[in-house]
Amino acid sequence: MVPDVTQIARPALHLQRESLELVLGDLPNEEREAQVESILAAAGQNEATLQGLFCSLAGGCLVGAVFTEVQPGKTAAVWLPRVTPDAPPGTAHALIAAACSWLESQDVALAQTLLATVPESDQNVLASARFVHLAELLYLVASKDRLPNRQLGGTLQFVPAGSADHEQLAAIVEASYEGTCDCAGLDGVRRIQDVLSGYRAVGTSGADEWFFVRCGCDDVGCLILADHPRQGNLELVYMGVVPMWRGRGWGTEVAQWAEWRARVLGRDRLVLAVDAENGPALAAYVAAGFRAWDRRSVYIRTFGL
Repeated sequence: MVPDVTQIARPALHLQRESLELVLGDLPNEEREAQVESILAAAGQNEATLQGLFCSLAGGCLVGAVFTEVQPGKTAAVWLPRVTPDAPPGTAHALIAAACSWLESQDVALAQTLLATVPESDQNVLASARFVHLAELLYLVASKDRLPNRQLGGTLQFVPAGSADHEQLAAIVEASYEGTCDCAGLDGVRRIQDVLSGYRAVGTSGADEWFFVRCGCDDVGCLILADHPRQGNLELVYMGVVPMWRGRGWGTEVAQWAEWRARVLGRDRLVLAVDAENGPALAAYVAAGFRAWDRRSVYIRTFGL
């Protein structure tokens, strides 16, 4: 019988794989094993990868684990605690508390977790760690047959943002957040430069696929794409129009240009995630030929506010 007293610590080397397999236990077997191997391979290159992995031991036996990963832009991804059937009561709560305490020490501004389902046990753990529901995210895809073979004519021009232009682009991104319908609860949580650092870390292209959206001589918005060549994906990370230029139906034109860009780069699809409550954006994406393929609940905790 497992004792009622647990010890929270980073797992010893021989328990790292078992701890990760427990945390990722909700995934299908093949996907879980691939993620575990990827994390362990990253840890082989950088030991800090597993600094956010904590396990719970009772009587020397592994009874629970949680994993957090600090990411660029002062954010962190959190995989909620998973415990064994014989774990003592409160094990999951103790694990998430340890993880959040560590994240606070890492100068993280925002931690988030994405969940396909949210059972009552997870709701209780989230509440105990002061995570709140942010949004329901819809994952959309424009498959290869929807990608245009030529650049469509339109009102807008798409101008690459060079490294010298990033301060100007940051101002446009920040302006486009005003009155946003997309994950409005994130407004003001991070500095705009931290937000851009997070965008830059997505995919393999850095800031090479960032564009000013212009109408004539006016910068009216922005388009931020990220390349994932190994998966055959181009990702639409963010697009926005500043308030004074909204209401012209340009969202569809921007999305269609991004589809053309995916074709130019030889990708199989264009993917994105959008707040299910963002009606204008959803209408634009549907008009551009996107379809939904998955959904996740997003919970966040902020630090230092």
